Amino acid sequence: MNLARLRRSVPKLKNAYSRRSSQVAVLEQDEYTETPEYPPILDMSLEGRKKRERESLFTKIRELNTVEEKQIALNMPRYYGWKSVMLREDKIPYNALPLVQCYTRSHFIPSEKLPETYSEPGRLQFADDVVKEVKGQIEDAIAFELDGVERNIVLRPEQTEEAQKEDAQAACIVRQINRIVINNLSDKLPHILSTQVDFEPRHEAFWFVGGTDVPGSVLAWRNKYKWKKERLYEPVDKPVQYTGTPLIALRNRLPLKPLLPYSEAENPDFKVPKFSHIPKAVGYFEEHASYGPEDNLEALHCQAMKASFGWLLAQANSQGFTTYNDVTYPLVAQTVITNGQLWS
Repeated sequence: MNLARLRRSVPKLKNAYSRRSSQVAVLEQDEYTETPEYPPILDMSLEGRKKRERESLFTKIRELNTVEEKQIALNMPRYYGWKSVMLREDKIPYNALPLVQCYTRSHFIPSEKLPETYSEPGRLQFADDVVKEVKGQIEDAIAFELDGVERNIVLRPEQTEEAQKEDAQAACIVRQINRIVINNLSDKLPHILSTQVDFEPRHEAFWFVGGTDVPGSVLAWRNKYKWKKERLYEPVDKPVQYTGTPLIALRNRLPLKPLLPYSEAENPDFKVPKFSHIPKAVGYFEEHASYGPEDNLEALHCQAMKASFGWLLAQANSQGFTTYNDVTYPLVAQTVITNGQLWS
């Protein structure tokens, strides 16, 4: 019995051995291809290695699944955070418009008319009817806030008493107008009921701006190393942080209609001024007490750009878009600047 079993197993061993040897022969034949295949030629210079490291980091961030993971990955290179250019909503120095346009990549189109999307005859008639209904209520609310309320304000040393009183009065007027308009529109437009109203929310956004001039500290650091001298004046990426606190922010699950087609983002007619200097070149962190009429208008434009860009960038980040993941559809914001009397 044992001998018979051995004889039956011998052919199996032969087959297994023959199959293994034939497989090796096939592999040897596949070593040759019709067209030559060469390994990639890599740039082994310092700049080439750094570029591959950056591309590898960008790829890893793109492949992360959640927004939180992407944000953590962006901040991982700096344990204590990035030393950033701070764009504050209420701090606008003289002649800052080129910097704001460049840092936010904004093409500014001054216009006193509403976009065509909001200028359709039916919508204009609807808006006129709503204005007639709420006009009296808004006038009464403004009169009450101006003359019928006595406010006790805790003054802050960094701002004048008059300015703080004006801000407090403007905040109350804006809230009253918002309340009246929403109450009137709730039974006419169903989506108004689901609108989230945030009072004085904190808006923050963070991004990188490329192609800026080398700061003096970086220039001195590069001068210390021989291998850095070839890249002495190579432009740097500058981290930017925006912080702002609007009086009111309205949020809804239905996005606003785009004012321009998404393809217009690459329109060469939309010019953005280049500002490669360091921010201190325009005194961005210095306060300027006096403005002329044109300077005041420019400051309003800067404030609107920063507020709109910061709000939209925060929304884009919550949707998974970052500095390394461009948006694939347009995002729109409506920004109104007011002191309770003048509106822009």
